[in-house]
Amino acid sequence: MFSLPGSQRRNSFPNLLTTNNRVPSLWRHRVLDRATDIFFVYYDRIIKYLDQKTLPYCMSTIAKLCCSLLLFSFVLLSPSISLAETTLPQTRIDVTIKGKQHDELKKYFGSLHEKPDILDEKIGQTLSNLMPKSYRNACRTMISKWGSGAKRTASSVMRVMYLRNVSENHQDILLVYTCYSSAKQYGDKFYDERLALLSIDSASSTLRTIPHGKPCTTCSELTRIGIVEDTLQIDAQPALSIAFATSHNNPCCTDSIAREEIVYHYYKLERSDLVEMAVIQHHRWEVNPTSPGDTTTYDSRISHETDPAGNIIKLISDYDVTLKGQSIEHRILFYRWNKKSHRFEETTN
Repeated sequence: MFSLPGSQRRNSFPNLLTTNNRVPSLWRHRVLDRATDIFFVYYDRIIKYLDQKTLPYCMSTIAKLCCSLLLFSFVLLSPSISLAETTLPQTRIDVTIKGKQHDELKKYFGSLHEKPDILDEKIGQTLSNLMPKSYRNACRTMISKWGSGAKRTASSVMRVMYLRNVSENHQDILLVYTCYSSAKQYGDKFYDERLALLSIDSASSTLRTIPHGKPCTTCSELTRIGIVEDTLQIDAQPALSIAFATSHNNPCCTDSIAREEIVYHYYKLERSDLVEMAVIQHHRWEVNPTSPGDTTTYDSRISHETDPAGNIIKLISDYDVTLKGQSIEHRILFYRWNKKSHRFEETTN
């Protein structure tokens, strides 16, 4: 494992399996703790909503506060409204960066020809603050579900995973946003990560979040991200493969499913964008909830073939499935590049 800031994080892929430490379920916490956490996360949203809608009787600051408290009470007491984010969002959001912040980012990254092992602390903080508000709020809410020892310890850090100088005035930097608790008992054991792409042009920059799954309000799996290969080529464009390791071992939930998996995502790098081309499962481990002694494991050996120009034309997944240590299935899957559809399609050979 590796340590979190201030020592900064390595770009290598971390261990997937985490410890089995648990904390009391969220619903055992006092109602006052829950109310306080929700209030700090949602108060600014309510005020913004009131400003946009200009509701009657909410024109003054005091009136807005009263209205927001009423709305907050309604949300808190309503059992049909779920406010508990247990992981970071899976949404694609663009943030435009101009002025001083753009100039700082352009000056820092413009002097780099390869990704830094350690991101400048000030630049890292700027990037964390530029993440969409929904991500930053979800980070605070997620950590607050980890028990009394994690209250108000939510922290975040950015690390550079890939840097590409497209032209003299354009850079694409692939970032990883990590949400974690600064409490010692959590440290490197539990955290959640999401991809983001920073594109720097001459006059402005864009920070784009890159979801690796579908939005889910009930999911509890935590994700770790690491580069597999960063010198690939797909359709005459630079490409890379990224591993997403997910684990249901989340301090928020005592009844989490015992499941862990690693999935490889293949991306093509286009100017100011990261386009997903293929998704292949690499590893999966799961315990039968009705029979804890029964574990199922899926392991795949993933390889690829290229054409004379170096483009990937075929992805190959040679996998085995074992149940309680005994092999129950072996297959080989092929994904061939289709020039017409510009995508990989599953084939028989």
